[in-house]
Amino acid sequence: MSESQAAASKQDKEFPRLELLKSMQLEAESLIAARSRALIAHQARNIRSSGDVVEAAVREAIARRLPSRYTVGNGHIVSPTLHSSPQLDAVLYDSSRYSPLYLGDDGTDWLPRESVVAFGEIK
Repeated sequence: MSESQAAASKQDKEFPRLELLKSMQLEAESLIAARSRALIAHQARNIRSSGDVVEAAVREAIARRLPSRYTVGNGHIVSPTLHSSPQLDAVLYDSSRYSPLYLGDDGTDWLPRESVVAFGEIK
């Protein structure tokens, strides 16, 4: 065993191991639980509410893994000519350089196109 391998082996024994797989399993369980809660609302014919539960859980899971300069919102992307996109379930934007142009009472964001890094629909 080389000197560097021996040092790495000693270091591995001195520091606790990060249980990354367990962490990811817990995250998956929370998303599955959100889906289960959504099904209850869906069966009661509250389609919008059921979608909101899952969408919020997914946005929160994404946000926990992003650098602080980024925010995950939902809403519309606004062009320089002030035309807006349809509503999007997840919009990742650079909140360190841009603020939403408008915030709806329901939490919907209208975001300048220049701030948007990614967007998508959550199903």
